[in-house]
Amino acid sequence: MTARRASTALAFAVLCSLPAIASAAIVQKWQTAAGVNYRELGPVPITDDGVLKLLTAEPVAGKERIGLRSGATGALLAQSAASYTIIWGLIQNVDADDDNEIFVADASSGNIVCLGYTTGSDTLATLWSVPGGGSTVQTAFVDFDGNDHLYLVVFLNPGPGNNSSYAIYNSNGVQVAAPSLPSIAYTGSGTMSADLYVDDFDHDGQQELVIGYKPPNSTTSSQLYMLQTSTSVSVAPEIAGLPAAELGACYPNPMFSLSRIDYSVATSGPVSLRLFDVAGREVRTLVNGPVTAGSHGATWDGRDANGKLVPAGAYFYQLNAGGQKASRPVVRMP
Repeated sequence: MTARRASTALAFAVLCSLPAIASAAIVQKWQTAAGVNYRELGPVPITDDGVLKLLTAEPVAGKERIGLRSGATGALLAQSAASYTIIWGLIQNVDADDDNEIFVADASSGNIVCLGYTTGSDTLATLWSVPGGGSTVQTAFVDFDGNDHLYLVVFLNPGPGNNSSYAIYNSNGVQVAAPSLPSIAYTGSGTMSADLYVDDFDHDGQQELVIGYKPPNSTTSSQLYMLQTSTSVSVAPEIAGLPAAELGACYPNPMFSLSRIDYSVATSGPVSLRLFDVAGREVRTLVNGPVTAGSHGATWDGRDANGKLVPAGAYFYQLNAGGQKASRPVVRMP
């Protein structure tokens, strides 16, 4: 046998001796009751218990109740007491606490309703409601003050010949003073609309809102307006009311072998930074002890507390400092 044939025969023998790679079976984990016609309304929020949730519309007597279901089991965790004719539903954390708020545009009442969820409760409580539950209403959430407390901007779009109007509400649902924008009259049929852009345009730590009035059947805005707060965040944190702790996004994310997590605390004290899987099980403790005031960073190498690489998938990390909690997602790639 030639050397080349011997080498080929040896390679074939080695391949034949390798164990067969088993194909994982895809199985159904859970399902909701058949024939109910659930609607998924929005993204999955993370609450302080570490379990991912699904926001749904649950049909009842020709309307729908807002439901919050466990992403792990599909079980109904909480539901609104009232039922609505839901135009849209979304999730936002407007008051910078541990849990998100749920917003529903209700055609029956013509209101936008804010619902609150408390971990362990089976009821989504109505916190407040404001006018604006129509199909032509546009909304935006803006951190005007730079303290993570969001304002709700409700932009109403009337018919021909009228200018659009808007209102701004703070995180408690109280309407705040806002400048009157000039009237833009137009003829013909159709509805005035607006483009809403939210960002920190001037890099001062506070978000601004740009409104572009747009007459019907137009691809351009008649005029642009920027709204901002009159206060400044360039003062001491305790004066500005900034949170006692802030958790930054990790990078890179998704991660392969190493990811850095930045965080900051306003005062020195005990801090914990922990990683959890989507079922709420603790995977790793990155920080647990006293930390000085200021900015800090921690790294995760994709391993659990025993030094073993965790499976690829979604995880989240949670900061607990100064009586506050904050969580963010991270995805580990294979």
